[in-house]
Amino acid sequence: MDIQCIGFIFRPDKRNHLPQIRALIQAARRRGIACAVPETELAQLSDTVAVSLETTQPDLFLAIGGDGTILHSAHMAVRRDIPVLGMNFGRVGFLSEIRFEEFESALERIRAGEFFLDERTMLACETSRGDHAACLNDFTVYKYPHEGVAHISINIGGLDAGCIYADGVIVSTATGATGYSISAGGPILAPGLDAAIITPICSHTLWARPIVCPADTVMEFHLKSTAYLSADGGQVGELAAGDSVMIQRAAYTTKFIRFTKSNLYQLIREKLS
Repeated sequence: MDIQCIGFIFRPDKRNHLPQIRALIQAARRRGIACAVPETELAQLSDTVAVSLETTQPDLFLAIGGDGTILHSAHMAVRRDIPVLGMNFGRVGFLSEIRFEEFESALERIRAGEFFLDERTMLACETSRGDHAACLNDFTVYKYPHEGVAHISINIGGLDAGCIYADGVIVSTATGATGYSISAGGPILAPGLDAAIITPICSHTLWARPIVCPADTVMEFHLKSTAYLSADGGQVGELAAGDSVMIQRAAYTTKFIRFTKSNLYQLIREKLS
């Protein structure tokens, strides 16, 4: 892969990471690779001769941080149709591929073609209010704070799956299975399984259990109470009684640069122990 420019994505509030980011930019520039950073961070990195990400089309994104940063970069990468290389500076790092000290060798391996693209399914949603959003990890429909429980009717692939009273419901991809969903009692999906998981959150309806369905299934959620909708942890909008949310596989995927095939089960033991 010919790398002419790398886009650097990182949390602007993590100023303690700036020395490492400067070192990464300098390492890339020594190899003749241009480096783009968000416009808001140009002043902080003016000594590195970085350019504005808003006016530059990189060949890949280097996402520096935890899984939240990598999720943020994934949404940007989809819009620009480029892959993401995750560098773990966070606590868990399920989606990351390299550590700080592996960056220079990673550049050489990418240029030599010694990598593969790991394509991850995304989900898209549309609400009856006209809101649209996409997620790599999960959508969550959840109750207003201190307002009892959410009352949600669920339809899966045209079939009535019943009504639940709960704090909410999570609809996750296979990638998001190890995120919020697993904390709410959702299952782990075997690598390569293209599916979606519907996981109730603290359900008062005791028969309600997580449901795994094909990723291309149309899932509909009809609200009988007020609620919020979020995508990958970011709020999409508010929902009122009578509103509905339709979720299905997105027409696009997130592409991650990988060098080795990871052992998901080992990662879970290491990162969630």
